[in-house]
Amino acid sequence: MRRILRSSWLLPVASLAVWASVTSGQSLPRLTRGQVGELLRQGKNLTGRDLTGLDLTALNFRGANLQETNLTGANLEGVALDGANLRRAILVRANLRRAGLTGADLTEADLTDAYLDQAIAVRSTWVRATLVLTNLPGANLAQVDMQEARFERTVFNGADLTEGRFVRANFLGAWMRNVKLDRADLTSASLALADLTGASLRSAQLHGTNFSGADIDGAVFTQANVSEALNLDAARNAKTAIWEDQAAADSKP
Repeated sequence: MRRILRSSWLLPVASLAVWASVTSGQSLPRLTRGQVGELLRQGKNLTGRDLTGLDLTALNFRGANLQETNLTGANLEGVALDGANLRRAILVRANLRRAGLTGADLTEADLTDAYLDQAIAVRSTWVRATLVLTNLPGANLAQVDMQEARFERTVFNGADLTEGRFVRANFLGAWMRNVKLDRADLTSASLALADLTGASLRSAQLHGTNFSGADIDGAVFTQANVSEALNLDAARNAKTAIWEDQAAADSKP
């Protein structure tokens, strides 16, 4: 009787283990470009699949389910990923130059050392995503949600981050020359040691934003609530920043 009970107890546990292995994608083989194209044509999702190192240019991933998919080193240059589900996807060293990511969801995705030069990612979501050493020069990131994301030593030069949400994001040592951060929410974000030369932060929310060691040469703070920012007195080139609004001028360091 004891043996029967033990066997009946182990059966659902074993089934659960098999289900977990399949859904995690760990046991799934690496796909070829042809297989990926066929699955897309059939409307199948690519959740948890291994697409590492593949050349995926010219394929259409609009609205595709790529949750937890491994795209390490994949070539997605110019690819349409608008509205795609890329939650927790791995895009380390991936090439996403000029890719379309409008409305895409990259929550908790890993884009370490990836290339997103001139990517268009308007109204996309990157909450708690990792973009360390990532390249986004000239990218259109207007109205993005990048709360709690990591951007240490990431390149944003010339990017448009207008009206983005960057609450508690970490821009430590990021290159942000001539970026547009107008009306962006940088509450409790860290811009320590960031290069903000020529950046525009008009009407930006700066409550608790850390500027320690940041270079703000020529940066524009018109109508931004700089009085609530932290360590502006420790920022470099504060005297050459532009404080046009009288309230801002009165509260500048």
